[in-house]
Amino acid sequence: MLRVFVFVSMLVGILMAAQPPKKVPVLCYHRFGIEVADSMTIKNSAFSEQIEWLKTHGYTVFQKREEGALCSGVR
Repeated sequence: MLRVFVFVSMLVGILMAAQPPKKVPVLCYHRFGIEVADSMTIKNSAFSEQIEWLKTHGYTVFQKREEGALCSGVR
């Protein structure tokens, strides 16, 4: 009985320690502008609204240059 308890305890510890890989959704914007010039442009006001929505819903907005620090757990 003790062996079963030890085995189950070890198994639970291993499963609890296992963490799924981090997933980072990436949004890519091409151009910003006061007016939409083409299909690759988003209005500045629409971009601001989208960023605020992401922040409100628990997303953390960061720049590409911060990616390494985030992935390594520094930030």
